Amino acid sequence: YVRGTRGTITYINPSVGGWNSADGVAQYDTDLAPLIARYGCDLFVLAFGMNDAGGAPRTIAATQKKILNRVLEQSPAAGLLIVSTMVPNPDATNGWYGNQEKQQKSLQSLAEDMRARNASCAVACMTSVSKAVLEHKSFRDYSGNNINHPNDFFSRVYAQCLLETLIGYGNIR
Repeated sequence: YVRGTRGTITYINPSVGGWNSADGVAQYDTDLAPLIARYGCDLFVLAFGMNDAGGAPRTIAATQKKILNRVLEQSPAAGLLIVSTMVPNPDATNGWYGNQEKQQKSLQSLAEDMRARNASCAVACMTSVSKAVLEHKSFRDYSGNNINHPNDFFSRVYAQCLLETLIGYGNIR
């Protein structure tokens, strides 16, 4: 909880390392539904992708749509923020590099579909951001493990991208 002069923010992170979006759907009733029922949901952030490397982008977006639909069933006024994943190390030979960079376009289409249903939905395009950074930096400069995890620097870049997507830098006072 964070209590301020304008209210209280309850932040819950039920994520589980190693899960893919199908795991999120499978565990929704156990892990997410009770939290939303208890606390409500003003903003729901959905950030799968890295562990969905082998899936077709449309399939991954359809799986994520199931989660978003469930959130809106429980909390119809919730804002939805989908985060596309950073790309893993393109030079790694460990099998991590897959369809991650192809997912963002399908997620943007998903957000458009959600908005057509009058849901407030946006995509934080970390795939594009990570690819742009790769044009100027070595992957190991912003990775914590040189495979698929951001380091502290790139975690801040994630935060900046989320902030820009949510409110835009022009709205910060």
